Amino acid sequence: MRLADIRALNRAEIEQALTMADAFVAMRSAFRAISSRNAIAPIRINLPLEDQEANCLVMPVYVPGYPFYIVKTVSLNRRNIAQGMPLIHAAIQVFCANTGVLRALLDGEYITGLRTGAGSAVATDILASPDASTLAVFGTGPQAWFQIMGILEVRAIKQIMIYGRDPAKTSAFAERVRAHFKLRTSVESNLNKLKQADIICTATTSQSPLFRSTDIKRGVHINAIGAYKPDMIEIAGTVLRESLVVVDSREAALKEAGDIVKAVLDGTVSKPHCGLELGDLLLGQEVPASNFTVFKSVGNAVQDFYCVALLWPHIQGNH
Repeated sequence: MRLADIRALNRAEIEQALTMADAFVAMRSAFRAISSRNAIAPIRINLPLEDQEANCLVMPVYVPGYPFYIVKTVSLNRRNIAQGMPLIHAAIQVFCANTGVLRALLDGEYITGLRTGAGSAVATDILASPDASTLAVFGTGPQAWFQIMGILEVRAIKQIMIYGRDPAKTSAFAERVRAHFKLRTSVESNLNKLKQADIICTATTSQSPLFRSTDIKRGVHINAIGAYKPDMIEIAGTVLRESLVVVDSREAALKEAGDIVKAVLDGTVSKPHCGLELGDLLLGQEVPASNFTVFKSVGNAVQDFYCVALLWPHIQGNH
């Protein structure tokens, strides 16, 4: 194998080849594969780099019948934020399934954001009110941006409320959202206004609940994509208790999702209460009634796999 034979796709090339609409369709296939146990995706390896305040996550995935498999590597370096650098860096290696030859190296950061936003779009399409028009977003980073992109794919949003910790960053993010999406966008700090939201997306690194059940209205749908470690929490256990909780992967959520792990440990909810997968709904299971709905996602590399499946013709094009 020569380095010249390895196809490299950067963000700009992937953006041209893969839209949010494409990713939305791909995520429906991904979640079906997860819940039908058709994908081979071991629980990710977490390599702690404690002296660097960092973690490295390694995730291999293969779906039988496809001509490739992937290994995704994600670096989370918490010191980066203070240095004005992204918290997350990611790369996806694509290997030929029958030879093991490395065929491509892809920008994993863009694919991660796109597939995460598309995953929330799939959940929102199933669980949110069809006439939802007001979106509240907690967080001002790249993932928050992709959440907005995903929601706009499936709902006619008219107003967006942005909640963030840093006033300057929150204002700048809101202005960027307003300019790009041409929608009424406001910076909020008062949780009293959260009752206006039909859909809430949380994309933070919070270690305490962002709101209580009394802060939100009956029928609201929540996409919770932060709290991907047991010591992180975005959604209060009391909110989960009153909600239909839908997860991307039952095994991963019960092990890694801090919101769920804590609520189960303190007895606020049971494991079965948090065991319904999004793929189960896509495979025909009915949606039970509840005060709220929560899609809790810690991310699954099967989602990346199905995005790569759409990029495979572009990878093949150089060979």
